[in-house]
Amino acid sequence: MIGDLDQRALFGTRRDVLVTNFFATYRASLAELIGKEAAGVGTSYYKWTVVGLLLIASATPLALVANPGGSGLGLALILLATCLGILCGVRAVMLSARCGILGSAYLTDQWRRPVRVAGVRISLRWWRWRIQQERERMGP
Repeated sequence: MIGDLDQRALFGTRRDVLVTNFFATYRASLAELIGKEAAGVGTSYYKWTVVGLLLIASATPLALVANPGGSGLGLALILLATCLGILCGVRAVMLSARCGILGSAYLTDQWRRPVRVAGVRISLRWWRWRIQQERERMGP
């Protein structure tokens, strides 16, 4: 029965819940600015960026621990972490462009005038600044 199951087995560890809550809060805050669809893509962009950076950053400790000169496995681990990190970065760049396109479409629809948002950043502060910049450009 479900009542007999451990709560962690259903919902994951406390850290998993905190990370999930963080990204859900980020997505909700971003959705207020650029719409749900663009916020979903923006959240994915954030996740891919974090994973890519972690993979690339893990290559250096792997180099120290695995001794790539001593074994082919150590070198393979380092190359795998680096290549996967680069692929995550490529995916993040593609999602960044898509987030800008969807955010522009949402703002164009909301404001009834063309809006172009390029060079998307992860930061909510950047989005608020960029939208404020567009409002100032639009005039009273």
